[in-house]
Amino acid sequence: MRMKYLGVLVAAMLVVGACGATNQPSSSSAPGSPTVAPAPGASDQPPSSTEPSAGPVMTDTSLGVEVAASGLTEPTALAFIGAGDFFVTEKSTGQVHHVIDGQVSEPVVDLAVNFFDERGLLGIALHPDFASNGFVYLYWTESAKGESGDGMFGADTDDAKTLPDLGNRVDRFIWDGTKLSWDRNLVKLRSNTLDTDTSGRIRGNHDAGPIVFGQDGKLFIIIGDQNQRSQLQNLPDLAAPDDKNLTGVVLRLNDDGSIPEDNPFFTVGAALGGEAGENVQMIWTYGVRNSFGLAIHPVTGDLWETENGDDSWDEVNIFPAGSNSGWIQLIGPPERFAEFKQIEMDSEDGMDNKDFPPDKLAADANEAQQRMLVLEGSAYVPPVFAWKHPVAVTSIGFVTDETLGASSSNTAWLGTVLTDSLYRYPLAADGSGFDFAGDTGLGDRVDDNTEKGDVGESAKYVVGTGFGVVTGIVHAPDGLLYVSSISAGAVYRIGPADAVGGASPAPTASEAPSEAPSGTTVEVTVGTDTGAELKFDPGEVTVQAGANVRLTFENRAAVPHNLTFQGPITAATSTVVAPGATETVEFKAPGPGEYPFVCTLHPGMGGTLVVGAG
Repeated sequence: MRMKYLGVLVAAMLVVGACGATNQPSSSSAPGSPTVAPAPGASDQPPSSTEPSAGPVMTDTSLGVEVAASGLTEPTALAFIGAGDFFVTEKSTGQVHHVIDGQVSEPVVDLAVNFFDERGLLGIALHPDFASNGFVYLYWTESAKGESGDGMFGADTDDAKTLPDLGNRVDRFIWDGTKLSWDRNLVKLRSNTLDTDTSGRIRGNHDAGPIVFGQDGKLFIIIGDQNQRSQLQNLPDLAAPDDKNLTGVVLRLNDDGSIPEDNPFFTVGAALGGEAGENVQMIWTYGVRNSFGLAIHPVTGDLWETENGDDSWDEVNIFPAGSNSGWIQLIGPPERFAEFKQIEMDSEDGMDNKDFPPDKLAADANEAQQRMLVLEGSAYVPPVFAWKHPVAVTSIGFVTDETLGASSSNTAWLGTVLTDSLYRYPLAADGSGFDFAGDTGLGDRVDDNTEKGDVGESAKYVVGTGFGVVTGIVHAPDGLLYVSSISAGAVYRIGPADAVGGASPAPTASEAPSEAPSGTTVEVTVGTDTGAELKFDPGEVTVQAGANVRLTFENRAAVPHNLTFQGPITAATSTVVAPGATETVEFKAPGPGEYPFVCTLHPGMGGTLVVGAG
């Protein structure tokens, strides 16, 4: 079946500003190399962050990696029932699959999603008492155009405007062992379509999507700012948080969707009253730009979040009750505010939305904090870690025991869009942040990388490469770490090298290698349009099965692009191919069929390699 061509979820995402970048990311050695010893077998420098490999490779040789599930269409999130037993969500199909020992089921539910840009089926969480009640929670963007269930189920769409105003939603379903049945809606949230962003594109992004239960049984839900500019973006004089302006927040709800009375702004919201007041009562954190990572530290119970900057400053945060993450007045360490402002001022595409250009930013960090929205009981919370230039950080997970070995004990694992790498950072003994003792590069808890996608001072903390765009990281009941890759259409399993990393599952029939005889080398060229249409030119190329293909990609546009095949062909250019640059990839054509390729930086930009019989 022909795969949908929506590029990678986070792809667009943090093209954050990748679309506005013109520099080629690199994995340059960072000044002041860390003195912390690298993991066993790890080199000081990982492979280039922009050269995707054919599959994951661990730089820590005490660990192995293998495929846990494959043949998926843009997997976004994982939720474990037991050892080797989990659910996986698919962004652009709206489907949830049940995986047992590597066998992927038919869909156990199929939602009618709008998957334009960063929308789609984005998050999943199991109730703490799932074993007895079977409750499963899903965050998804509805099209409202399905064939049944009041439009909830059936066909999907990537049309930018085919969805209701409150199209992002969290619903509870019940698992009966074979299927998920709808139970109730908990909340409906904004699904904004920005007709023209600062780069002249239509956007349906900053939807976030991760959901997670806290140790107290309350459900945390995060939604990005939706490119809105209102009070919750720390602009107190703009629109109050009615339903259409409840964006850039972490919500905390009871398992039935009701509002906990111990929420930090419950009393504030009650005094405010009305729609906006009820929305304020749900808020745990505000001032968030966008996020693809939300996790509970298994020991401290703290809520950790990864946050995506625009042209500067990706963050890792710990959000206590009533926290304000600072956006749009401030992102990154407050003491580095001048760099935040300068980078945004120098950027050609501003700050997402033309309504608040960078020249409206404060003169310094103190003024920025004074300008923020103050709800009674709120407090601005600076990040516990930050990258000066975005790596497009995504998911986060924790390993606090020694099930993966001593080198992984008490660590945080993070994925990205732009580096093709998996990061593993040491945690402080009390779980209060990262522990970079003795590390002259990251001792200030800032990676001073030199450009977008540069692994910079984090080079020694790259534990694996070739993972593509990571969307989920879970330390599972079997003691192994599971990683979903939206770009690879797979879930990987990481564990001790003596137990994990053997032969991968046999290819399915559609993935079987071609039996056609090898042919001579075939030269083909695929470029981009020269304007802003975000198209490959040509959009379809034809070769014969068994041919040795030498494909040259020409970026003729004014913004970065790439060309990435979506399995079983593993060829890909660098994640960021600069305007005017050319790259060549080589591979052997598989059996007859149609094989999609995409630009992972621009969702919806796709083409097809047609392989004919040899």
